[in-house]
Amino acid sequence: MKRHKIRKLLLITAFLLFPITMWYISPYIIIQGAMERVINGSFITFSMMLFCSIFFGRFFCGYLCPAGGLQECAMLVNEKSLKQGWKNNIKYGIWCIWIVAVVVCFILSKICDD
Repeated sequence: MKRHKIRKLLLITAFLLFPITMWYISPYIIIQGAMERVINGSFITFSMMLFCSIFFGRFFCGYLCPAGGLQECAMLVNEKSLKQGWKNNIKYGIWCIWIVAVVVCFILSKICDD
């Protein structure tokens, strides 16, 4: 099999398994764990995604992400790509707000318990 076919197979499999893996990719679960001062599977998954992206680039997004499987299915409907421009950088703002929320929840739970 060619690399592209293997990539598509992995992405569509990840998309079909999303109901099972959604608990490990859920932003709510990591915030809930931070409120209880617990390191949960979601925290471990996001940490592994961060460190793997440093060494392997977009491997997770290109081969294992369930949203990538949805994107591959959507490409069958419309193959025209969009020009996003500055809108492509919105994701960085969302990630920063989310990480700050996790840290603040962890700190607030620590303060409230003392």
